[in-house]
Amino acid sequence: MPRTPKGQVAFLSSNGRLQLRVSHGGKRYYISTGLPDSPLTRRGQAGRVAEIERDLALGVFDTTLDRYRPVSGGDVAPEPVQAGPTLAEIWDAFTEEKRPQLRETTIEIDYRQIRARIAALPTNSCHDVGAIRDHLLKHHPVRAARKTLMLLNAAMNWAVSEGLIPDNPLAGVVKTIRVPKGVGEGHQPDPFTPSERDAILAGFRTSAFSSRYAPLVEFLFLTGCRPSEAVAVQWGDVRPGKNVLSFRRDAVSTPRGVVLQDGLKTQTGRDFPVNPQLRGLLSSVRPESPAPDELLFRSPRTGGVINWGNFVTRHWRPILGSQGVRYREPYCVRDTFITSCLERGISPVLIARWVGNSAEIILRRYAGVIERRGVPEF
Repeated sequence: MPRTPKGQVAFLSSNGRLQLRVSHGGKRYYISTGLPDSPLTRRGQAGRVAEIERDLALGVFDTTLDRYRPVSGGDVAPEPVQAGPTLAEIWDAFTEEKRPQLRETTIEIDYRQIRARIAALPTNSCHDVGAIRDHLLKHHPVRAARKTLMLLNAAMNWAVSEGLIPDNPLAGVVKTIRVPKGVGEGHQPDPFTPSERDAILAGFRTSAFSSRYAPLVEFLFLTGCRPSEAVAVQWGDVRPGKNVLSFRRDAVSTPRGVVLQDGLKTQTGRDFPVNPQLRGLLSSVRPESPAPDELLFRSPRTGGVINWGNFVTRHWRPILGSQGVRYREPYCVRDTFITSCLERGISPVLIARWVGNSAEIILRRYAGVIERRGVPEF
């Protein structure tokens, strides 16, 4: 968004409503039109904009803004003039500015989540720093509160650069929040034992209701990939001549359903070597002449991307219960693959390359989980 030249008028969209922003005498004035923002309503405000610009040029600009408010009897009652944009208005404008640079799923999930947290705040003003900070810490985990403030701080810095506000009231507030070591560090490894793994696979293979998902579960155990990666693999990602399987995309849940997005959680993509066991599995599920964009594992009901939440509720949890296996989330299959590789003496660097992680994380998170071995004799 270009900066507003001194003494001119610019349009601003706030929650879908059209505002006029006036720069005059080093200050910003905001006039709510009460109308939805659209090309039509912007053209309809041309007369009012011309009037304001004329008054600015003549030095008779009405700083009370009474002269420029919508006349009574209009379509919508005029809203009170604000001293500056609200926190929600700044965030909405910041989101639109960043939209071309971000994935749609980031906007739909992460940025929408921040917008919901802003709506729940006890204040609309970006200057009520204490109220914002205290509310976030009271209603969200400390790491989530800190991340929210980091993004809001970025939005404030952008607003300053665009002339929307004179300074950033949130500057420095992130540094006041200390995240205790070990808090919110994410998933803690909890691998399945070999007997639990075998029981889970047997449960899926023999279940009349869940057997169609048995190849998917076996694929997870054989590759150690993330569940969101497994359901996004297409037949074009399988290269039999090179004995390689490529992970290139994720399946992400959005308010509009599950969608595929290019790139993985920590990298743009990675190749996984296909051993004889995995090759046999792929051969058993390969249809005749599959299209390159056809999914390896499809929803039996829709033929599209598998809804992971439904899978866990209707199949994963019941199978573990029927087999007497202590419940863990499917992500723990990844833990099982990694710890099994470590126990077999495979280099953490190579494991990291296979699963899309760093060797440092492999050692830090998983080395303490594997069975302790005796000191070797030399």
